[in-house]
Amino acid sequence: MPRHRLIAWPLLGALLAVALVGCGISTSEGSSTTEVFKSLSLTGSFVPGGELTLKFDSAQPYNTSLDVQCDVLTQAKAKPTPTPTTGEPKLTPTPPHIPAPEETPANRVAVVFTTSIGPNVNGSTADEATPVLGNFSHRFRAPDKPGNYKLRCFTPADDNNHIIKAFTIEPGVATASN
Repeated sequence: MPRHRLIAWPLLGALLAVALVGCGISTSEGSSTTEVFKSLSLTGSFVPGGELTLKFDSAQPYNTSLDVQCDVLTQAKAKPTPTPTTGEPKLTPTPPHIPAPEETPANRVAVVFTTSIGPNVNGSTADEATPVLGNFSHRFRAPDKPGNYKLRCFTPADDNNHIIKAFTIEPGVATASN
């Protein structure tokens, strides 16, 4: 193979990568912040019934109050109940893989925090004013069963304005706290 063809392939790949980045296409995981939620952390005893503390930072750009709710969602996949078949077997194609649904209140274990962020008196819907920064903290009990969960804080008026933190409750016993 001629030498100029060996050099062309890596050069073509690099140019394609630059073009994709320039067009706004990203191959990495997107930002975990939104215009209202800037960070979310979870600390505490990650055992059944343990005490956990959620903390989130906000930036309120709007000139109206925002309701905020934080809930715990299970990541357990619902298993459909099998239905017995009767009669002669039917040959059917293998069903396509259906991905797990997005987190919804159907997967909700508990609502752990609700609050309202006051209006930004200099705000607007066009983000013309500097957002008012805030931070919130709340203690709550961990789920009673070990497993994988997600803590989600969101504005009920716009479910797309949310921030999520995955966590695991390990088997064990919560320690007594003073």
